[in-house]
Amino acid sequence: MVPVPAKAFGGVQLWCATTEIPWDAYDPFVYLLDVNEGEKDLDGVTRPSKPYVPPDRGLGHATYPVISVSLRGATAFAGWLSERTGGKFRLPTESEFELLALAGSTGTHCTAIENLGDYAWTGLNSDGVPHPVGTTKKANAWGLFDLHGNVQEWCLTPDGKGITKGGSYLDHPKNVAAATRKAWERSWQSTDPNIPKSTWWLSDAPMVGFRIVCESVPTKVTIERTTKDKK
Repeated sequence: MVPVPAKAFGGVQLWCATTEIPWDAYDPFVYLLDVNEGEKDLDGVTRPSKPYVPPDRGLGHATYPVISVSLRGATAFAGWLSERTGGKFRLPTESEFELLALAGSTGTHCTAIENLGDYAWTGLNSDGVPHPVGTTKKANAWGLFDLHGNVQEWCLTPDGKGITKGGSYLDHPKNVAAATRKAWERSWQSTDPNIPKSTWWLSDAPMVGFRIVCESVPTKVTIERTTKDKK
């Protein structure tokens, strides 16, 4: 995670995940990989149901963004991470997402749309699949990757409801703008009725993921700061 300019957020200091949350971070939450044998799980933390089918759809796992995750799964991950670390993690608000995506730009994207292929996986260059996070495209001016395209990300509306932002690897570059928003659709849960519907997983939304922001530095873990951070 990196700090983002407090001035842009009314003087409030936020830290933002540099990438969309990858399976490498989500798997310990789902499969209790953070709980040692004989150790008690965290009190008050509800974990997702085990998926009936591989939620990554065979589209990539290690280093790839979490996909097919519901709003409940995204917010619960932030709560679990907060409990584990002592920090305060959450989904970004819709307005925060737009500021993070633009990173000081005054346009619709973090760069001119003709240069967007250097920064974003869209329907024009993705071959119809998501791509590993943070390694294949340029970061924006604040050091954040894939806020345009790759997977559309869960955010919170002013009334606390979920909305996805930023478009995905399936969308035209014009439709991965910072302001692009897509609400949950029934089609995201339309698969074979013999597969039980889940409040944690989206059976037909391999383009939906998330990232998190942090309001306060974790107190239960040691944070290593780079030389640049120490200055």
